Amino acid sequence: MTLSWRFAHVDATIQVIELNIQDSVRKQIAQELRISLSTQCPCVVVCYQCFYYNGVISIVLEYMDGGSLADFLNSVRTVPEPYLAAICKQVSVEGEVKISDFGVSAIIASSSGQRDTFTGTYNYMSPERIASKRHGYISDIWSFGLVMLECATGKFPYPRCDSFYELLDMIVEQAPPCAPPEQFSEEFCSFISECLQKKPKDRKTARLLLKHPFLSMYDDLQVDLASYFTVSGLPLSQFSKE
Repeated sequence: MTLSWRFAHVDATIQVIELNIQDSVRKQIAQELRISLSTQCPCVVVCYQCFYYNGVISIVLEYMDGGSLADFLNSVRTVPEPYLAAICKQVSVEGEVKISDFGVSAIIASSSGQRDTFTGTYNYMSPERIASKRHGYISDIWSFGLVMLECATGKFPYPRCDSFYELLDMIVEQAPPCAPPEQFSEEFCSFISECLQKKPKDRKTARLLLKHPFLSMYDDLQVDLASYFTVSGLPLSQFSKE
């Protein structure tokens, strides 16, 4: 799961992917992009158009001048609870948070023999996906919980492993990570716990999570994500305002 944000409505940007791929993989990517073109959701970065020519895929996307969540974490290291609550609620217009991964990078990774590396989003896969069991939207709740916990603590929720497969085994076999109760509110710890349940049937759906007390406990603070991002000094956002 990739999260990006913007501060105001800005023009489009072009993502260019140069690769040598099999025709079957190219068709799979094209199908994924067609789905993206037909999906107009306010919580997803808009895909305006895409082109394939001479081994190069060009994707015209909505420009998110705030950058990605990974960029922001590199700058601030941790995100306080009030802002995490605002991000979880998918605020709109200025300070807007959107999902920006259309699945193309996952297709490329799976077709290039790079499954034994720590790149991409494999670190955030749910236990059922790793175990090749039936999975669906509820699997994304696990990934979302890991991302929010990492934002809060400033580090990946699982300890560093010697190999990629050791990490996968840890995710499947060991107890899920949790928010340290001595550092965070009871509501935040509960929210993370609802997301990081090993069994999919025990995880809360997105609709139910929207009703969780954590998402409303800071409403009286009137959190301004756009100002927070700007004050925190994200280089890309500063550059776009000059």
